[in-house]
Amino acid sequence: MIAVVDSTKLGRIGFNQVLDISRIDVLVIDEGINTEDKARFEQCGVQVVVV
Repeated sequence: MIAVVDSTKLGRIGFNQVLDISRIDVLVIDEGINTEDKARFEQCGVQVVVV
């Protein structure tokens, strides 16, 4: 599955989980992602594409 996400949505706490990280194969995200978050996704086997 490919997820397209705005980096401002990372780290937000809400009432429900939208998508479990285990279901994401590719994450397409803007340049606002920090290196720690990018590394966490990659450690989970997610390919991170910064656009």
